[in-house]
Amino acid sequence: MRILIAVDFGLFGKAQVEFLRRCKEAAGSHLKVVHVIEPLSWELQPIYPAIMTISDALLKQRWEAGEQLIDGVVSSLKDFTAEDLIEIELREGNPADEILKSADEWSADVIMVGSHGRRGLEKLLLGSISNIVSSQAKCSVLIAKRQPEEI
Repeated sequence: MRILIAVDFGLFGKAQVEFLRRCKEAAGSHLKVVHVIEPLSWELQPIYPAIMTISDALLKQRWEAGEQLIDGVVSSLKDFTAEDLIEIELREGNPADEILKSADEWSADVIMVGSHGRRGLEKLLLGSISNIVSSQAKCSVLIAKRQPEEI
């Protein structure tokens, strides 16, 4: 089975990794850990050259932080499956779109995303990546939720 695990900083991949550990059928699966970096706003950069320098530095920090996040998730998966069955990918763009593209390109059987549990106005304003992915994916989607004590 090919399982794409989409992780972000709000969940750290913990819910997905813990769920995988409980799924004995998933042992030995080919895993791909993906993190998507949302792009910075570029509209003001032609007007304010100094913002470009700040943006470049912030973007570099976000890529480095994304790499560390993925490394942490991969480390926690090494006792679950062989290291040569784990791939990593860092992408930039709209998270839902990039997760779906990655899943299609990789021919994922399952996409695992986490749920922040947002409700009401917060969900309306921020959107829900897990809802978008689950409604638009060509494969099955598993939404792992954190336990209440983890929130």
